[in-house]
Amino acid sequence: MLRALLSVMPTVKFHTFGCKVNQYETQLMREMLYSAGIREVDCDQPDIVVINGCSVTARAHRDSVSIIKKTLKFNPIAKIIACGCFVEFDSSAIKNLNDEIILIKNNQKQQILSYLNIKNIFLKKYITNFFGHSRAFVKVQDGCNNFCSYCIVPYLRGRSRSRNIKSILKEIESISGNGYNEIVLTGICLGEYGKDFKQKKDLSFLLREILKIKSDFRIRLSSIEFHNITKELVSLINSSDRICRHLHIPLQSGDDKILKSMNRHYRVKDFLLKIDEIRLKIPDIAISTDIIVGFPNEDDKSFLNCVRTVRRLRPMRMHIFTYSKRPLTEAGRINTNLSNGMQIKQRKLELAQLADDLAIDYYNSFLGKKLEVLVESRNKSGYYTGYTGNYIYTNFKSKLIKKGLLQPVVLERVTQKSTFSKPIC
Repeated sequence: MLRALLSVMPTVKFHTFGCKVNQYETQLMREMLYSAGIREVDCDQPDIVVINGCSVTARAHRDSVSIIKKTLKFNPIAKIIACGCFVEFDSSAIKNLNDEIILIKNNQKQQILSYLNIKNIFLKKYITNFFGHSRAFVKVQDGCNNFCSYCIVPYLRGRSRSRNIKSILKEIESISGNGYNEIVLTGICLGEYGKDFKQKKDLSFLLREILKIKSDFRIRLSSIEFHNITKELVSLINSSDRICRHLHIPLQSGDDKILKSMNRHYRVKDFLLKIDEIRLKIPDIAISTDIIVGFPNEDDKSFLNCVRTVRRLRPMRMHIFTYSKRPLTEAGRINTNLSNGMQIKQRKLELAQLADDLAIDYYNSFLGKKLEVLVESRNKSGYYTGYTGNYIYTNFKSKLIKKGLLQPVVLERVTQKSTFSKPIC
């Protein structure tokens, strides 16, 4: 009976690209389709294919479009839904691939059922789960007002908009009630939360409200900009054992000339001073960052300054991106002097090696110390793996335990490739 029922239920497959906000929005659409009797499958011939695409880089846009082309070729009878920033970027080009493709803009994803001509009886305003993840992302903000010269996102996502606090709290209560022990607060520009309210609030206010929820889940902040880190926020992280001691603060460049050209409104010395103040208050905090290599007019001196700044900053993790020229942006009108791809590749490799060395230094500083790991998976070698609150990825062996639990461990060993811990029973 169940097999017969499953055979007639429409099926859907999701392809999600880009940021945590996109991943959150996919989960919202997933739960909406599930409520309408549509089940998710991982196969090549689903009835519906949803591509939640990205355009933050040219490559991300190409990858998003590529899935549409593959679907049209190998599953031509599928109903294709394209949504996300790559639709906002160039909807006509997508429609030209096939005029039957359903296009949904970012602010219409919650209406996905109506695009499938399904009456939305139960309008979902929040998620209850996070498929395939041990931690759950909660979107609290959308849009960006910064207009960094290299970034197309403000043109695709619009101005900063904050989500209703009651809706956020209700969602977190629902997610934590379903066994999620880490909630990641995310947004396009997370630190702008609450500033658009009539009675202005901020991220610290939101965190204090979340901490009132009676549960043991921990809270992690996703990327937050330099100018949004207040003394109050730092004090709150320091005073609460439920907020992860980890801040991801994009630097983007360690050279003042390039920062100015990027329209990043700080100087290197201001950034480093802020990090020093944070570490003085929270000595064990993990600081991770982003760096863009190959920005227009990045010469040898600029890159050398960047390397020096990274050495001084000492991030425990660094995401290194190659500059991607994007239409509409101010930087897109600048002719780069780095046409040599090998030069950019070499600079990335140099920064990557430095990042690895700094990561090991950070890990070694926690040898013999007690940490708490969110159990995410078990690998082929029999080790459980996961991230500590301060974002150290570690391996440990234990008797069979449930994924998603917070497991106390002691960090015992650091290698060039990983860290190993001993569980505390």
